[in-house]
Amino acid sequence: MKRIIISSVGKKILFSTDINSVYDLMTSIYPARIIPDYEVLEFREDNISEVNGYIEYLYGEPKELVKFPKVTTYVKKYSLAETSFLTLQLLERLWEEENLYCVEASAVSKNNKGILIIGRERSGKTRLALELYKEGFDFISNENTVISPLNNTIVGGSKVVNVKPFYFDEIDEEIKKLAIEQESDEKNYKTYLIDLRKNERSKTTSKISLIVEPFIYPYKVSSGLVSELQEFYVRNNLINLPVFLMRGAYVCLNKFNYFGKSIDTEELGRKRCDLFFNKFDATIPKFSIMGDIEYVKNKVIELFEK
Repeated sequence: MKRIIISSVGKKILFSTDINSVYDLMTSIYPARIIPDYEVLEFREDNISEVNGYIEYLYGEPKELVKFPKVTTYVKKYSLAETSFLTLQLLERLWEEENLYCVEASAVSKNNKGILIIGRERSGKTRLALELYKEGFDFISNENTVISPLNNTIVGGSKVVNVKPFYFDEIDEEIKKLAIEQESDEKNYKTYLIDLRKNERSKTTSKISLIVEPFIYPYKVSSGLVSELQEFYVRNNLINLPVFLMRGAYVCLNKFNYFGKSIDTEELGRKRCDLFFNKFDATIPKFSIMGDIEYVKNKVIELFEK
């Protein structure tokens, strides 16, 4: 049995496995594209008291035993995503104890003013974050961002960027030098991982001053569209609230429940809804922006500087 301690946004998990390839995966940079501020620490008997949760990932007949804060999973085979998301789910439950929540968003900041970039898959969140980074913004998060709805603050984010081959040639040359070619679960498909965790312009915390939902066209256009996100925040009304901003609010809507038994709870769902509907600052400017990358980037900067 091999053991490591996984650290992320103030919480530590003791991760144990008897599968060598899973150990190699969890000590690689891959999980850091999913898990905010991911760090692997050496396990020692004298630091076991620092641990907040436990994961055992073992070879055997598929089954899952969940007794929070411990999860034991038996598998015949594993996937890159499943292993990392299991760890993220446990971390989310631990963060919840301190009213911190992981949202599916990218984030950048400047002078402690942050931009939270929300949106559906392939809407351009990561690309917009990298483009703003090129314009002088600090980088906070690529994919999953931990926020405090009580004081409208970003407190951490995933900093290993997953870049698709079709976009790789367009990214900044200095960032491109950091790229590592990565095989994915999909056959004959490769992506590039770029580790920004120790980059001098990577930040962890920032106040949220602007929320944008981009729709970036894959082709150049002469104009675009900017509109206020009226449906982003509607008190006491779940209609049209983007699920990606409240992942886990309801167990039945948990995006990752197909990776195994969900460790979200109805109690967590009610608490999360209360925080996002009744305590998250409804006055933060929110905009939906459509257009090519230049149009969207320039509009975001213009709105940020107002």
